[in-house]
Amino acid sequence: MVNISRSGKKDPQLQTNEEWLADHNGENPRPTADIHSQVLSRDEAMIVGFPTKNSKLTPNIFTFLDFRTTRNKSVAMDFISIDLSIKATCFLSVKLVNNRGRKYRTGTRGQFVPPKNGKFRIFWMSVVGEEPRRWCRVHKSMHSKLRGKYFTGRISKEIDSKGNPYFKLTELKLIEKAQIEHK
Repeated sequence: MVNISRSGKKDPQLQTNEEWLADHNGENPRPTADIHSQVLSRDEAMIVGFPTKNSKLTPNIFTFLDFRTTRNKSVAMDFISIDLSIKATCFLSVKLVNNRGRKYRTGTRGQFVPPKNGKFRIFWMSVVGEEPRRWCRVHKSMHSKLRGKYFTGRISKEIDSKGNPYFKLTELKLIEKAQIEHK
């Protein structure tokens, strides 16, 4: 049995190269984009926030994954999109020295002290709504307080110091579950 498409042509997967070329008169059925058109790759579509072929949910909605401290005196918080297609990192400045001058080790789930008027404290208060007992212990409650919450923000493609590309997340905002649209 031969599968015939709606256009009356044989299924392309079952055609030989000669049959396919004869059906299309040597033309590519997919139009090529000119330089000035707005054709986006899959990664660019994820950045802009267009739904992809395999995603049912809006791809620029993120959940908290993990955090680490860096040598550049910042905390790097990793977020993953709810359709698991993109991982983005948000950097916020912190102090890696306690009040007595002792330095904290950097790395995964490292300890830090957020500055009094810093963006981390503004982010924390907008998401959690209450201060921790001690700001120097906020790293212990990050997973429990940020798990299950949904975020959105501006994504840009960056290159790290080793030359590897990654997605940087800025202007991070909390969104309510009711605002998430299922498509």
